[in-house]
Amino acid sequence: WEDDFTRAVREFIDEEKNSHISEELMVQLVTFSDDVRFDTGFQPVMGIDTKSIRIKNRNSTTAGYDAVKQTLDSMLAYGKTLEQSGTDVRYNMAIVTDGDFNDGKDMTGASVVAVLDKIRADESTYGKFTIFMYGVGNTSVFEKARDNMGIEPSALLTYGATGKDFKAMLKTVSQSVSASSSGTAVPTF
Repeated sequence: WEDDFTRAVREFIDEEKNSHISEELMVQLVTFSDDVRFDTGFQPVMGIDTKSIRIKNRNSTTAGYDAVKQTLDSMLAYGKTLEQSGTDVRYNMAIVTDGDFNDGKDMTGASVVAVLDKIRADESTYGKFTIFMYGVGNTSVFEKARDNMGIEPSALLTYGATGKDFKAMLKTVSQSVSASSSGTAVPTF
């Protein structure tokens, strides 16, 4: 699925570059196989050359739940640091996967559910958080991974999704961000 993963990540970042708040957006790219690799730190979306992004398979096993949990932890820690310096933070996580999570410390999604439950319990953070997943391959496999993590079905795009689909999802995110500023957001995860 290398080409599909690469295309999805590129299209997602390109859509973020076209956002009306693109100058304020930062992205961190995390890839995973049997290990979790933080390929970049948080960087401004406008400085990313999407043509240079190429997702390569490193192994036949996938520590997907570990990757999602570690990414959530990283996002929350960085966001807390930014908020302490007076920056208003919104969180948007895009998971691009086939969902075949067959390696790692967490084999059930329990560690992800624990973090998401903690986010849901904190109103101030929950109103600023959106997650969506782009699934490729066997639908039942990536849907099971989505369900194991406790992500809502409405937060799933599937194979064949295009930049327009990402744009529609990001429009929902943008509306959620605007609504959360007024205290009326309804996160989709």
